[in-house]
Amino acid sequence: MSTVEHPPPVVAPEPNVEGAARRRSPALSNPAGVIVAAALACSPLAFGYYDRTAWAPLGLGAAVLLVMLAFGSKRRLNTMAMTAAIGMVVLVALSFASILWAESRESAWTSANQLAVYALVFAIGLIAIRTRTTAWSTMMMLGAPALVSAVVLAAQFIVGGGAGAFMDGRLSAPIGYANGTAALLLMGSWPWIGLAERVRSRWWHAAAVSAASLTASVAILTQTRAVLLAAVASIALTMLLNPGRNLRGTNLLIVLAAVAASAHWTLRVYAATGPTHLSSPNAVTLRGAGLALLGVGVAAFLTAALAERALARHLRARLVARRHRLGVTALALCLLALTAGGLVERGAILAQWHDFTSLNDENSANNRFLVLGGGPRHDLWRIALDEFAGDPLGGVGAGNYADQEFRRRHGLEHVTTPHSLELQLLAELGVGGAIGLLLLVAPVLIAGFTRSSRRRPGADTALTTAALGMFTAWLAGTSVDWLYDIPGLTGMAMLAAAVLLATAAPFPESSPAPPPGFLRSRAALGLALGTVALLAASLGRQYAAALYSDWGMSLMHRRPLSALQTLRTAEQLDPWSMQTQYTVAAAYARLNDYPAARAALRRAEQLEPENFVPPALLGDIAVRAGFKRVALLEYQRALRLDPLDRSLRGAVSPGSQ
Repeated sequence: MSTVEHPPPVVAPEPNVEGAARRRSPALSNPAGVIVAAALACSPLAFGYYDRTAWAPLGLGAAVLLVMLAFGSKRRLNTMAMTAAIGMVVLVALSFASILWAESRESAWTSANQLAVYALVFAIGLIAIRTRTTAWSTMMMLGAPALVSAVVLAAQFIVGGGAGAFMDGRLSAPIGYANGTAALLLMGSWPWIGLAERVRSRWWHAAAVSAASLTASVAILTQTRAVLLAAVASIALTMLLNPGRNLRGTNLLIVLAAVAASAHWTLRVYAATGPTHLSSPNAVTLRGAGLALLGVGVAAFLTAALAERALARHLRARLVARRHRLGVTALALCLLALTAGGLVERGAILAQWHDFTSLNDENSANNRFLVLGGGPRHDLWRIALDEFAGDPLGGVGAGNYADQEFRRRHGLEHVTTPHSLELQLLAELGVGGAIGLLLLVAPVLIAGFTRSSRRRPGADTALTTAALGMFTAWLAGTSVDWLYDIPGLTGMAMLAAAVLLATAAPFPESSPAPPPGFLRSRAALGLALGTVALLAASLGRQYAAALYSDWGMSLMHRRPLSALQTLRTAEQLDPWSMQTQYTVAAAYARLNDYPAARAALRRAEQLEPENFVPPALLGDIAVRAGFKRVALLEYQRALRLDPLDRSLRGAVSPGSQ
């Protein structure tokens, strides 16, 4: 006969202290972290809050919330949390300081403000996440948008819709960028994997595994290679650093099997768009993918339920007794498979490396995952290293990678970021940026390190799995992409990091009394609040300037004189904005005031002497005014700043005169 109606998961018996801590865990004591998580969960509705008009208000709200938390908080940060906070402070301080030497002060200011938003979100997480209930509520809120997106997309495919969610044959919705959508789905699958470890009900366990399987399977539709690296890194770290590997390994095998089972239909979507991948997938192919996604979700649910029941009854004691042997065997098999695969495919690997370093175009007619070479990343990384070598101490300034990219690039594609967070900080902030990033990231990863022989009292390994998986998926993804510049995704990673740092110490049964010392002194509180106020003022001023600039642009075609009045306010708020100067010049051009338009572009040129756009626009308005000789000289100056621009080459060619 059956022992119990709902047997526990297949793991070694948890220490009693953890079970007692779970039963005594207080309720949601501070909702601030959950509120921020809810705001971030809505980011897919606004393309990941990529636009400044989206993330600036989020930062202002976070600043207000942080001030409210600072007055009522009784939280004392542990050593790892304090170290990570110092790393974040270093990055923010260097970013704002780099305005002094950056070529584009506007870009440096924008990048510093964006980093300030991440710092505010991170600080809220460190202060507000004080109980296990709060931590779990935060993580599940962060996992919700991935699951909702996956369910909605699968449903759209089944009913014959969803073609508009693809760009160049790759799933880009809801973030609007394929790699960003892949990161959302992969990051969002980890809270469900963690939940599957935690719940005691077999059916809830199966439902959580099914949710993770569905989101991971939908991620294949993005056809992004960065998701492969992120998946491997997050799986490896969660398996190596965190105990409870038996159940986690079983769940991950089910998820991977679901992805493999649906791959025949999901990979077909990209191939169905043709050699150019410019057409939208047809309804028949999408319906097949949708049905496959639904099928693997159901299959994963049934498999997880049956596997958990069978293993719990018959193999539990045997698996626990042989855990070490199984882990060593699995690791040896993985290493053997990688070595054998490398030897067998040595020729293909060398060809891929050649494509990568020589910037050869991709040839991925059926499956982008099979073509790892090509693309501009080698060129982008080379430029970042060259910029770092040119100024290793201060870098070129926050957000200023692109200012030298025009002259240094070998390929025709212009990209504003090096597609690597580590290289971006090296190029833009120099050695200090690398140190700040190390201080931030290292404590987070260390906080995810738990050895079963030295378990922390009250540690929740399932919660660590959810947070560590989400953070490492983001970190690996942004190491080869620009996820760092998508605030919705980076904000999620910052909250996951805060959860990890919160789990580095036992959750208290109740909030402790405020500790004595400098960290709780009025001077420290005043300094912290003053810093937050300055960050909010910086955010608010640039945000207001952007609103006035956008307003002036909207008035330019109908009422250019009114547009100029509005743009003067934008200039006063943000004197470094190139876009405002461009709009001012365009407004004067509509009034046929060539000298005033030229003066506005000259001011822009003084702001950023190495930027090719102002002389190119000077050439445009000169052509409009009939000064062809002046236009040629301006185009030639612009071409020297951007030698590979085809339109500028055409403008200076003899046949264009």
